Amino acid sequence: MTSSLPTNLRSIPGHTMELLSLSTAHITQKTAHALGARSTGLWENLSFERYGDFGWIMYVSSDECLIDAIKDEYPDIVNVFNLARANGFHWVWFDCDAPIVEGVTTYEW
Repeated sequence: MTSSLPTNLRSIPGHTMELLSLSTAHITQKTAHALGARSTGLWENLSFERYGDFGWIMYVSSDECLIDAIKDEYPDIVNVFNLARANGFHWVWFDCDAPIVEGVTTYEW
C-alpha cells in the first residue's frame, strides 16, 4: 500500500475552512457573559466553545431563523456573522489578545 500526503490541501475543495480572529472588544459584555454562562435557549443552536480564559471559537451560522432570533438582543453577534460571511469566513475566534479591526464596531467593558 502506497501512502502519500497531499501537498496542497487548500486545492482540495471542501477540506478547509477560514477562521477570522477578532478581539473580544467586538462583542458586548452582555454577549460575553451569555457565552460564558452558556445560557440555554438562545445559544443552544449556536456552535461555539470557550477558548480557555481568552475567548470563544464560534461557527458562523447562515441559518436565517437563528439570525432573526438573536438580532434584537445580540446585534453584535449578527454584525460579526455578516462581516465574516461577506469575507468568506466560516469560524470566528473571539480572542481577548486579538487585534481590534478598524471599521468594526467595538464595545468597552
